[in-house]
Amino acid sequence: MARIIAFKENIYALEVYIQTLTETTRLPLDPDIFIDHVLEELFFVDRSLSIIQKAAEKIQSNAEREKTLLLIARARGNFEHLISDILSGKTAKSLPLKPALNRLESAKHNQEKEIKRIRELISTHRDEEMVSPEEMAGLLAPPEE
Repeated sequence: MARIIAFKENIYALEVYIQTLTETTRLPLDPDIFIDHVLEELFFVDRSLSIIQKAAEKIQSNAEREKTLLLIARARGNFEHLISDILSGKTAKSLPLKPALNRLESAKHNQEKEIKRIRELISTHRDEEMVSPEEMAGLLAPPEE
């Protein structure tokens, strides 16, 4: 049985997580208390965006699929920005992230790759929906008797 996913609500919840993580990583946190939690949350968001995107790509309605993918792309962009800030040392300065750097860099590149992929998917679907001038002329031509 197919599951019904509330895409907008799930994406919104992930956006809230991203915003909370952004604000949290700006604080001078005690690494003994927060490092594991922050990393778990980062990787949770990464996995969740992938799961939601995979399901969204199967939406039958082109318009609904496009709207949902655009929301996912925005969330991925915000998440990529957060990871970039962490990797550049702008945030999470008090957290020892060295053991997770490779995984964070991989997550950052994944966001960039998937944003590009979403743009290509949307562009492809729009191109497929376009009616060529010849097709339009044929559709608008009076019926032959």
